[in-house]
Amino acid sequence: MTDEQIIWELSRLFDEYYANHPDTYKAKVRFMREDESLLLDWHFSRPRDEGKGSDTKKMNPPKRLVPTEADILTAITKAETGDCIDPMEVPINWECKLYSPENHVFDGHAHTAPEAMALAWLHAWAPDALINRYVEPGTVPLEVPAGWRFELTPPYQSKSA
Repeated sequence: MTDEQIIWELSRLFDEYYANHPDTYKAKVRFMREDESLLLDWHFSRPRDEGKGSDTKKMNPPKRLVPTEADILTAITKAETGDCIDPMEVPINWECKLYSPENHVFDGHAHTAPEAMALAWLHAWAPDALINRYVEPGTVPLEVPAGWRFELTPPYQSKSA
């Protein structure tokens, strides 16, 4: 995946987040390559009340990035239809490691970051879903509670090669 594709994917994630959280700061992100790492410089701005310019400041990005209900439902559908990638056949992919509150580790691989997170979430609740192509209705929560941690690895750093 090229830098432009990574930037587009991250921009899409931010746009989706801010569409659902209109009172938060809007991000402007500067990307830099350094030793195969993608460094992010976050600059957030929020329109001032009564439309008088913008209020800008440096701050950290949203602390919790999780798959949406739509992402989870899409992952379930892809598992049931067999439309998921095999990371051994498609080595350039987003990799997601999901850590449970008890520190159990689950993984997901996909073409996009939200899909990789949703597949890791699916793996935590229905570990045989990709093999059996079946997910028991109601077994996979559609909201991620606090205590679960997602770690994403961009395609150019994917360890499945």
